[in-house]
Amino acid sequence: MGGQHAQQMAAYIRIAAISVATYDFLITQPTAWRFYREHWQTRRLNISIVLFVAIRYTSICVLTLSTVGFFYEKFTPTSCFHFHLIPPIFKVIQAMVSQAILGIRVFNLSRRSKRVGYFLLATYCIACSLQWVTTIYGRKRYCKAADDSHRLGAYIFYVIAIGYDVLTTALSMWFLQRYKNHFKNTV
Repeated sequence: MGGQHAQQMAAYIRIAAISVATYDFLITQPTAWRFYREHWQTRRLNISIVLFVAIRYTSICVLTLSTVGFFYEKFTPTSCFHFHLIPPIFKVIQAMVSQAILGIRVFNLSRRSKRVGYFLLATYCIACSLQWVTTIYGRKRYCKAADDSHRLGAYIFYVIAIGYDVLTTALSMWFLQRYKNHFKNTV
């Protein structure tokens, strides 16, 4: 009974997450269209618009693919073989986009310091490589969340992702504190 209850709770949480994500997407879409149009009209394709589009649509893909894998009950061994790696691959891509956004924010706050840039690039590459390895290596084929036998890899993935996020957030706070102190002393 406990496993069935946990499965039911997971289903409710997934439906709630889809509802919130759909609401957020719809409510922010007019602003996103203005942003897209502005960049299209000026023919300015920069990293901010690329990452904005990437985070919006990889997030939709991750949520959709993982929900299909969770609720769909008619996977055959062949279809499971073709599908089982797609949701985790998109999960890593989404994490990479999110972490690139955080890294670029820190780089800009550092006034584009080359030393900080090289440090962030190295940290980003290491974190992404480890996330790929922990997500893909040794993954057993399954197409239902209840049969998740790859929990250790998922655990390590999130430790790495959260570690990178904490590092970049701490660096952002440090640079912002420096700016605050600098402006407080000059006024």
